[in-house]
Amino acid sequence: SYDPNGIPIEFSCEVPGHDLFWNPVMKDLAATSGFLTEPNPVPGQWPKPEPVSDEERVIVPGEGKDFFPETPDRTPVSTPMSAAEGAMKVRDVMHHGVYTTTVNDTIRSVAETISNEKISGLPVVDDNNRLVGVISEKDILKALLPGYTQFLENPAQALDFHAMESSYGGVLQKSVGELMSPSVIAIDIDAPVMKAAAQMDLHSFRRIPVVDQDCRLAGIISLSDIHQAIFVRELEDASGR
Repeated sequence: SYDPNGIPIEFSCEVPGHDLFWNPVMKDLAATSGFLTEPNPVPGQWPKPEPVSDEERVIVPGEGKDFFPETPDRTPVSTPMSAAEGAMKVRDVMHHGVYTTTVNDTIRSVAETISNEKISGLPVVDDNNRLVGVISEKDILKALLPGYTQFLENPAQALDFHAMESSYGGVLQKSVGELMSPSVIAIDIDAPVMKAAAQMDLHSFRRIPVVDQDCRLAGIISLSDIHQAIFVRELEDASGR
């Protein structure tokens, strides 16, 4: 069932291959706020901490733009606040308008968007705008590398770097569904912004996608969005004291 105060990831929306990783340090936060949920957790037992895989580490601080890009029509709301709890919600701070792709789109179309917009990847959505995966530059370049079997059968040919580059044309013809990573790290639209900040800190991300209760992509939220909103609210509170 859906927890409006949690992250809809078990996901009742059944994101294929979804995994979330825990840090024991976050145990208390998780226990008190429903910070994250894991598919079919064992009662009374916390999942073992694991590192985020390369496929999931698509938002890399310091490497150009973040993975989930903002589109030009972003219209941030200033000094938002939840009247019910006094804590700002993700929906109040997030931005709408995210470049997306689908599993049936070609890698060529993704490469064009990545190149033109100077970003590193795109979230993948289905026909109902439900978040089903991510596709990044790393996924595309990884497709150029030889497989383990190929390396064992013919090491010399497998290390032909020119051949790797030359195979790019063929990779462009593949579908997004063939290369994308189905693992998704997302935050619920009604979660507190500090829960989003904690999740980004846990995974070393600077931005994460926002989903609604049906796992539809709703927007994007960044650490900068959260910090700016809290900073502005503090200034307003201070001026009213």
